[in-house]
Amino acid sequence: MANSDSMAELFLEECSSLLQEYAAVEETAQQCGSYTVEALNELFRITHTIKGDATLMLYEGIAVPIRAFEQLLAHYRSRKAEVSYQGGFTARFRNLFNYVEAELRKLECGEVPDGDGKGTEQEILCYLAKLNAGEAQDTAKGTGSAKQLFYVAPNAAGEKVGKTEWKQEKTQPGAGVAVRRRSIAISEEELEWLQNIVRHGNEAEAKLLCGYRNSLELIPAEVMGLRKVLEELRTWLEVSSMEQLGYLTVKLRRIIEEMSDSLGKEIELTVVGGDVSVERNRLGKISSALLHLLRNCADHGIEKPEERIAAGKSPTGHILVKYRMTEDRSGVLIEVSDDGAGFQMEAISRRAAAMGIIGEGERVSEQQLNEVIFTPRFSTGEPGGNYSGRGVGLDAARRCFEELGGSLIAESREGCGVRFIANYHYAVKNVTGEEFLRRENFDSRR
Repeated sequence: MANSDSMAELFLEECSSLLQEYAAVEETAQQCGSYTVEALNELFRITHTIKGDATLMLYEGIAVPIRAFEQLLAHYRSRKAEVSYQGGFTARFRNLFNYVEAELRKLECGEVPDGDGKGTEQEILCYLAKLNAGEAQDTAKGTGSAKQLFYVAPNAAGEKVGKTEWKQEKTQPGAGVAVRRRSIAISEEELEWLQNIVRHGNEAEAKLLCGYRNSLELIPAEVMGLRKVLEELRTWLEVSSMEQLGYLTVKLRRIIEEMSDSLGKEIELTVVGGDVSVERNRLGKISSALLHLLRNCADHGIEKPEERIAAGKSPTGHILVKYRMTEDRSGVLIEVSDDGAGFQMEAISRRAAAMGIIGEGERVSEQQLNEVIFTPRFSTGEPGGNYSGRGVGLDAARRCFEELGGSLIAESREGCGVRFIANYHYAVKNVTGEEFLRRENFDSRR
């Protein structure tokens, strides 16, 4: 049984990594306006690997639609032509991605991935039949295509963010194809062991520096060599255990696009500071929290186009997700804001009174009402809505950050929008000997 659990964990980790590669290829295709021949080859490789792994684990519910998608990719590869991002292929690709991702979430919760995948399989095979019969066409035309880029600011340090930034750009096929980063898996226990080694190395380095506090130029060459090795180990450890928050961009964009279509709203999403990194094993909680916040902004905050026009706003609403390091680099600050209607304080007050959170007719400040919205089961939305009404979103988002040792608060200006501010502290801060020396206040006495 233990071996079976170990194999399931290995499959989960490998398949999750491959889904990241799926997402990277789709992001590149969205920017280029088409899936290049190289991108289709990359998708085929990823798909073939997932199919083999799922078949080996007897997860037929995953293997079945993956086999169908492999057939669809083989169809495109045989024609050696680009595929339009706006065509029917992307819809099938996304549905498959969402289905496999949902099955992996079952594994994460210790459940069996029991979906049969038949619906997703049939959707793909029906589309393939239409392509073969000439009833569908999604081959990209031309050598380049004008595209609207999803904007991700590259630098998180000291960013000044104003309006949402978009740009039109002409691209050539084959540009920016996602490159696979090969990796090996190590357990959290092994990673913690390595972190402890580095921590002890930092302490030893700090104590050595104590003896040369006023004469650093006299540090022996051997000690400087050891310091260089320790610095390389620190760098390797940071790269090995961290993941850039920009990895979440594709997932965030997907939920906004889906909600825009479902709610009849025009919403643009901007991400700033995607190069900021967090521990890989904590990325899941941050992702869950961000999805809850985005759903709140898109459903409750952003108005419908006609309502925005009547209020003197652009018909398109904007949501900004911004990441930046804390000043002492011990963690990350995350802001999610929108330019929507803001919190409806009267509605919040009435609902809070009805739930007994505040007294009937009690006067409370806006700051207090901003806290009320995080109460479990609190919601001003209609019960049973697709995205809200259950009163779990903001409460769940706050709990995610609190479990990471952080916090989440909200600010609102009625008619102008809402801003959620979260902070998250690294579990292990990888400091240098000099930093350790300053923090621990070692003196030069022997």
